[in-house]
Amino acid sequence: FEHWNEPSAGQPLVPLRLSRAVPASLFEDMLDFYGVGRRSSVASDLGFGRSRVLADVVDAGGARAVTIMLSPEASVHLQLWSRPEVEPIQGPSFPTLHDFEASAGSNQVNGGQPAEAQGFCESGTWTVQRYSEYILAVHETVMTPVPSAGSDDLRPPVGNIMDVFLDDHFAWDCTDPDECDMTRGGRALANFSRRTQWVYTNGLGGNWTPYSYDPAGYGIQLHWYFASEGFAPEGPIYPSCFAPYGTNGTCPRAFIQEGFDRLIV
Repeated sequence: FEHWNEPSAGQPLVPLRLSRAVPASLFEDMLDFYGVGRRSSVASDLGFGRSRVLADVVDAGGARAVTIMLSPEASVHLQLWSRPEVEPIQGPSFPTLHDFEASAGSNQVNGGQPAEAQGFCESGTWTVQRYSEYILAVHETVMTPVPSAGSDDLRPPVGNIMDVFLDDHFAWDCTDPDECDMTRGGRALANFSRRTQWVYTNGLGGNWTPYSYDPAGYGIQLHWYFASEGFAPEGPIYPSCFAPYGTNGTCPRAFIQEGFDRLIV
């Protein structure tokens, strides 16, 4: 790894590399999602049809790092890191799915988190595996389930408002209508079993932008500008929050989980 900050023909030097810690159990799924694995045809509908591996290195201790160029035009490369780790056998146990479900309606002001999970939250031992399991469980208990097979790709559900972890995302920008069609992108996210919220952009770009996540739970936004004719997600639209209230640090409608209807013309 010591030569990775030196430009070379195999790995050009770029201003920024986006690094993600990934558990070994999900590493191949991450390669699939970003277009350099076994499901490249599905990943191409996410705009990763021209991804290629720049480096794949394993050190003497078993740590693996893969650098991916997501597009020949990309000025930011993605690095996936994995190292051997052992599941902790001491300390508070990891929260159960029931704990996550019970916490879905809680917030930082009124509380509501189950007492059974407080021990882990206060003094539990974290690993990369546990971190991915944690954020994936939050996504799966907060966001709307993936549309069933055979659903209309032009009418996906808008989806529940995203959870806080999706704010840790990168935006994948693309203006090529042949390579980046939001209709196909939404279908690809569903094929990867990713839950999604479609955010209405009120005329910007293609009117909609999806927020979802990769197999390790890290957020991704498809910041695209084209959708097939007739594309119109269905369901209540949730307000965006770019500035919380100064009085309590929460967003508008933070205590009201229902969306509001809006006529889109």
